[in-house]
Amino acid sequence: MFHPSGKRLVCSGFDRTLRVWDLTGKEPVEVQSAIAHEDTVLRLAFSPDGSRLVTASWDKAIKVWDAARLELLQVLPRQPDWVLSLGFSPDGARLAAGRFDGSTSLYETSKFSVARDLVSPPFREQASLSQQTRIVE
Repeated sequence: MFHPSGKRLVCSGFDRTLRVWDLTGKEPVEVQSAIAHEDTVLRLAFSPDGSRLVTASWDKAIKVWDAARLELLQVLPRQPDWVLSLGFSPDGARLAAGRFDGSTSLYETSKFSVARDLVSPPFREQASLSQQTRIVE
């Protein structure tokens, strides 16, 4: 995930680690790293001003970090399912967290409190192949 300035890059993955790379020189240089979660990091999002980094993991946690110092600021309440999408509103006032089960929560970023939960209908099973097929003689 590129920092909004384009001067830094944050990577993560199966090793649970956030790695910050400085991209201003001839070659990228890793400048910071931190173990971020108890399990694989699934998603990252920078606030529009670049001051905060939010991470989500298979451990069903969402964490808010100071992007400059890679210091943990807040852990949001445990999520009911894996967070597969994260995104800030253009003004940075809200964070959306979309989950595997189709639900989404909107957080007010001043305190990272839930402003609204959006619940989609549950997954509908696709009709079985036998229901989709007819025999033509």
